[in-house]
Amino acid sequence: MLGFWIGLALFGFVATWGLLRRPLAKFSMEPWLPAARGAGPVIDEPPATPATPAAPTAEAPAPATSDATVAPAAPAEAPPVDTTPRPMPLALENFTLRQSSALPHERLTWTLERLREIPHPPSALHRMSSLDFVGKSTSAELADVVMSEPLVAARVMARVHSPVYGLRQSVETLGQAITFIGTTSVRNICMRYLLEECFKTESGHIRKIFEALSEASTLASELCLKLARQIQLPDAPALMTRVLLSYTGHLAATVLQVDRRGGTSRTHAVSLLSRCYGQQQEIGLPGAEIGTLLMREWKLPKSMTDDVALLDRVLVTPVEMSPPDQAAELALGYLCCRLADRIIAGQIADTREIDVLMAQDPDFHHLPGYLALPALAGLREALLMHDA
Repeated sequence: MLGFWIGLALFGFVATWGLLRRPLAKFSMEPWLPAARGAGPVIDEPPATPATPAAPTAEAPAPATSDATVAPAAPAEAPPVDTTPRPMPLALENFTLRQSSALPHERLTWTLERLREIPHPPSALHRMSSLDFVGKSTSAELADVVMSEPLVAARVMARVHSPVYGLRQSVETLGQAITFIGTTSVRNICMRYLLEECFKTESGHIRKIFEALSEASTLASELCLKLARQIQLPDAPALMTRVLLSYTGHLAATVLQVDRRGGTSRTHAVSLLSRCYGQQQEIGLPGAEIGTLLMREWKLPKSMTDDVALLDRVLVTPVEMSPPDQAAELALGYLCCRLADRIIAGQIADTREIDVLMAQDPDFHHLPGYLALPALAGLREALLMHDA
């Protein structure tokens, strides 16, 4: 029964992306699926029971804008969250996410040296990722920062006109774009393209992997903002930014994996468990830790980047081991990321597929415990609302 209701709710969640600015319009996944299908083959099954890697034993995971506030929706009826313990999936039972402190010195040195070769982002990213800017910047201040990067500004304007945002009329200036889709959304679109400036390649296959990760980061952050505001979770813009930045490590890990293979590339894993398992086998660290190291090299604001790696750790962290003051935010951000990955890969099409996903996919194993948190009490109702 839980699987059915969660499946029904998440199908509405998928629709939320198409309905971000058009609540009554019919949702279509067509703007997303062509790009996703062009991203090359994917590994969408979690690995078998992982063999013990040669690397050291892993450590256990460590336990305002111009947008208008979205009024909470009228609650829909939903059954209580089933918190009955479920058997641990075999693939997840023997898996932990490594931290950089567990990596041998010579391997960590190689990793840091290679990360330093990745170009630093434009200075605008530093300003946009600061908590002060996230919480207090005006639309005029944002427009000034975006216009300081003309190429990025042009890409932002093109993105605003994409079918995703469903604008009914053309916008001519960045100020109009901010008015129509909001300061927070424009800022995150801009941050996405600023990050993409750091990850360029001549390989068509690698470029498709980068594109899939970037599209997922944008979708996940928008979904997160929408739902966080509907359930009145505090600091929604800051959480949205952390969701976007959580993909940085996976972009960087792709670069390092290609280096370790001597320039050859493999398929892109949609499942976070499969992706992290491959990253740890080849690099020694999962993408979340790689991202933390890279953002430190870039000297991005510590206040924003410190907790980014915690999002991916929901994969292996039951709710009782999660930081109590962050558990709800981490769960919502993690859920949005995992759904976005599968939407971009074209794996979510109807409720039957989602029902199987929630029942069998190890990426979602710990989420039912988080969904029982009081701060997330309205989440499934918010999802169900968009299925009407």
